[in-house]
Amino acid sequence: MSKTYHFRITEVGCQACIDKITKALKAHPNITDVKVDKASERLFVTGDNLDSDAIAKEVTDLGYPTEYLQDIGE
Repeated sequence: MSKTYHFRITEVGCQACIDKITKALKAHPNITDVKVDKASERLFVTGDNLDSDAIAKEVTDLGYPTEYLQDIGE
């Protein structure tokens, strides 16, 4: 069953930043959708059997500090 994981993300300055994050996360086979809302500083990642801490670390390592907030059942 897919879940959507909700994160707070900062320092996203432009569409190129969003594209970089989206491309990196969509490379994972269990991730089916990625949405970044720059205005509200939110990242939504949908998929099966995801590790929220690993996602937050990967995006933070890309240069965009990320904090896990919650998951939303689909």
